[in-house]
Amino acid sequence: MMKKITMAITIIMCLSIFCLNLPVFLKAANETKVIEIKAMNWAYDPPEIWVTEGDHVILNLTSLDTEHIFVIDEYNIHVTLTRGVWVTVEFIADKPGDFYYYCAVSAHRGYGEQGILHVLPAGKIHTTLTVSFSKVTANTGERVEVTGSIDPPVGGVVVRLIYTRPDGKTKVSEVITAEDGTFKDFLVPDIDGRWEVVANWLGDEEHFGSESKPAYLIVQAPFPILYVGAGIGALIAVGVIYYIIKQKRKPPSSS
Repeated sequence: MMKKITMAITIIMCLSIFCLNLPVFLKAANETKVIEIKAMNWAYDPPEIWVTEGDHVILNLTSLDTEHIFVIDEYNIHVTLTRGVWVTVEFIADKPGDFYYYCAVSAHRGYGEQGILHVLPAGKIHTTLTVSFSKVTANTGERVEVTGSIDPPVGGVVVRLIYTRPDGKTKVSEVITAEDGTFKDFLVPDIDGRWEVVANWLGDEEHFGSESKPAYLIVQAPFPILYVGAGIGALIAVGVIYYIIKQKRKPPSSS
């Protein structure tokens, strides 16, 4: 009888220890995410990052110009960044939700120097997002189709497209996915150079959000010979009209 009681107590103790350490075991099974973040006046690159609840997150941080202070309040992260020096911060993403990372120097945050850490709840379906231009090169003013998809397909959700112009400025467009997870947008580039587009979506109750790899479009001014040809054609037309008018005004010759 005593042996059975002792065995029962031993089993209960083992189960208790296992349950108490279950979160640790689960976290160990999650991924390690290594992410680089660069601070500058007045922005962070990238402006958004995604991890999953329980992930071991490694942030490699640096400044591209002056001193910045990188802060995530909810994870007790407060790090000073100096130009050209990399600093590493590690933590377990054990709080799901959206959290701002920002610069605590003076008015930097007020000027827009902040980003968002998305910690997605565990247990959802992972998704991948793709985006591409319909062509590799285009002329300024030309309408270019932009397409992409979510896999596995998720319909009726918002996908955000972030276009980066050759001068570094960005523009954002939002589109709704079709039932098969595809989406479409159009871009009319107004300056020449390399354009970039990145797509992302935040996910829903059943799916993790994701971000695409960037796609690129080389934009160039229309070939100059078109303008030269048009100019020559216009000059010839003016010359012909002038000749006709002059001939009409010329007095008839006397016989």
